[in-house]
Amino acid sequence: MCSKKNKDKSKGGNLIMFMAQLEQFTTKFMEAHRDEKMSVRLSLNIIGGAGKGKTEMVEATATNLDMAVVAPRAGELEGGEFTGIPRDEKVGNVTVMKYALPGYLPHYRLDKNEEPEVWYDDEGTQRKRLNIKLLGAAVKNRKALEKKHGKDWEEKVKGVVIFLDEVNRAQDDQTKMSIFQLPEKYAIHTYEVPDHCVVLAAMNPSTDEYQVNEMDQEKAFMNRFIHVRAESRTQDWLLWADRNEVDSAITSYINADPSALSDAEESFDINVPLTPRSWGKVVATLLKDLDLRSFDDGVVREVLSGVVGTIHANNFVNHMKENMDKVVTGEEILKDYKKVQRKVTDAVKKNRMDYLDQVTRNLYVILAEESNIEKYEVEDNIENIEKFLGDLPPEVRMTFVQQLVQFDHVNELLGASDVVFEILNADATKAHSSN
Repeated sequence: MCSKKNKDKSKGGNLIMFMAQLEQFTTKFMEAHRDEKMSVRLSLNIIGGAGKGKTEMVEATATNLDMAVVAPRAGELEGGEFTGIPRDEKVGNVTVMKYALPGYLPHYRLDKNEEPEVWYDDEGTQRKRLNIKLLGAAVKNRKALEKKHGKDWEEKVKGVVIFLDEVNRAQDDQTKMSIFQLPEKYAIHTYEVPDHCVVLAAMNPSTDEYQVNEMDQEKAFMNRFIHVRAESRTQDWLLWADRNEVDSAITSYINADPSALSDAEESFDINVPLTPRSWGKVVATLLKDLDLRSFDDGVVREVLSGVVGTIHANNFVNHMKENMDKVVTGEEILKDYKKVQRKVTDAVKKNRMDYLDQVTRNLYVILAEESNIEKYEVEDNIENIEKFLGDLPPEVRMTFVQQLVQFDHVNELLGASDVVFEILNADATKAHSSN
């Protein structure tokens, strides 16, 4: 959700990703989807004022990656044009509704067996062939691709970017509902987006300067994208100008007076609703499949702020930088508790209940799965659990054991340990005497 801010942008709740940084992240994001390296396909929404270079950046990046761009403008299309025209079709004795799909949606090129045609690119990577000819004039960067590859450019295309430009200008409910479906499920009705494709969107912020709808006030819409704010610095524009051979008289003037580049715009925040999916699906995928840690600190914070909000994004990045991810793991306890025992006992002495909660949860996650008992040879190393339980404060130990014994396989395991019995019996006696 976008909200207006009257204070200086540098003090706003959200960070800003400058165009050069955005291009770096978008390149990796698009490439990973093109090459099927994403365990979960995600969608990216770029929020920024008009003329910042959002569309140009997407098209240029796509061309560099040999991807075609199709860019339906949500504000210019009615529901049927965006989602497909419904029609009745007889299937046996039953009439079913099917959709004549819009021309901007990519499809596989099929072989004689009606299967996606397989080909190998110049690097020897196997891909499924996309039917670029079918997209026709919908390909926005066709001239750039033709300049790069010649008349056979369609045979060199490795993927497609479905770019929902001006996404928050959609007017009718049918179009809005399809916008909800496409970025999350990579599907519209019965249509599924082929492999090697990625969904991107762009929109202007919901400030008084732009006439847009309030889709960004809807939790359903905000949860379906990774949202990043884009801003163009003078050096970003000068880089673009150099690439596009802009007259040196113009570039030297802008370089001398950066204020001439654009009017100052009203600043805004992105208020992203926080859900379990944010962490379990989106953040985890970004860290694993895109190696998000490899980006500059500012990029990591901005990307994560568009998923879990600024406060949690900053806290999480600080958490990673402080090596808090080195909290003792359940595997370390089960394999050789002595190696990590000092960390646990130090946390007990310092009354670090937050740390101990993380450690017990790590062990809980392993022991809760019965298959892990054999995998981690728990029965042969029960003394590690016994020593760990013995080091915990009584109140933490009691709560943790109560959580564990709800699982029959763990209850049986701990019940067979005389050491665990003695520890718990001593806790019970002490608690009874204190009462």
